[in-house]
Amino acid sequence: MAFAVASSAAKAADVVLTWTDNSTTETNFEIERAVQATPPVFNKVGTVPTNTVTFTDPAVPASTTLLYRVRATNAGGSSGYSNTATITTPIPPPADPSGLVPVLKLTMLLEMPAGTKINAMMVTDNTAIEEGKKFAATPLSDKYIPKVVPIVKVTE
Repeated sequence: MAFAVASSAAKAADVVLTWTDNSTTETNFEIERAVQATPPVFNKVGTVPTNTVTFTDPAVPASTTLLYRVRATNAGGSSGYSNTATITTPIPPPADPSGLVPVLKLTMLLEMPAGTKINAMMVTDNTAIEEGKKFAATPLSDKYIPKVVPIVKVTE
């Protein structure tokens, strides 16, 4: 018997097959799959009971062209194969990003007497995520506004 087989990707990891049951004496259906090649090499991937007209092939490889065929069987033997259905599984989405680390940027106002000169200074801060800060001072009348640039060392 010949069967019409259709396929669709329900999600990235499953292929759902449907066909028309043209037999009245089958005891089950055998489902075979091959990776597209010349010639294709089919392997049995499942069996479903009589009058069942769908099969879900779970965990198929991503971004791969697959071929499927179905046949009916009973104690007397097997029917001919259905048409060959072809489907290309989708490309999976990229992996989730990880290792996100927040960085706090600070601006401080430092008051100094008029005429005080600062070229640069280094302050060591022994917190868990910061190794230190560099301050660059800019004159603003009698006040200096340091710009804080945290130097962050990330460890897991």
